[in-house]
This record gives sequence, C-alpha cells and structure tokens, in this order.
Amino acid sequence: MPIVNVYEVDRVKARIRDGEGECFGATAFTGDAFKSKITGVGVTIIPPGASIGDHPHGNEEEIYFVMEGRGIAELDGKKQPVKKGDVLYNVPGGTHGLANAGDEDLVIFAFCVAE
Repeated sequence: MPIVNVYEVDRVKARIRDGEGECFGATAFTGDAFKSKITGVGVTIIPPGASIGDHPHGNEEEIYFVMEGRGIAELDGKKQPVKKGDVLYNVPGGTHGLANAGDEDLVIFAFCVAE
C-alpha cells in the first residue's frame, strides 16, 4: 500500500474554480490510483482573502475536512461559517465554494468519490 505525505509532495499554486486569489494544492492521489470510484485525495491551502469559487459537482460527492483556520462555506447557496475540525459534505448535483475568513491559512483535506 503506498503512503504519500501531503506535506512533502509538490504544491501547485492556482486560482481554483474562479475563486479569489490563488490557493495551493497538494495532491496525494488521483483517481487512477484507486480501484474504487474515488477520483482524488489531497490538501488545499487557502490563504487569507482567497477562495475556492462556487461550483457544481455532477456525479461526485466531495468531502472537506477543515484542518486549520476558519472560513465561510457556501453549500447550495447557503453561507455557513466553518472552523478547524468541521467536515463538509458536498452532495452530487450540488454546488459549493469555500472562502478564507481569517488572517491565517485555511487548510482542508479533500476527497472526491464518483457515484
């Protein structure tokens, strides 16, 4: 079984889903690593003032675990505060986004599974 340390893989700096500013992504595994319907696993670092833009997911479920920081999640048009320890479930067919609402990095662990 492979072990990947997300703190040791290359970080990619990018604007995510037309969000504000740029975030840093560290992908542990892409979908081709799995025999199941998992499509990706990794960590995203959202600096202060940055966000993952609101976007839909077709047939994928996506889970975010907030590892550090605090933010504002938008789930199907409803804004909700999130903080370290919170788990967000983004349903298939739903829309979601996440903005950093603090003065430190918002760090999330994310994984997606196709239906």
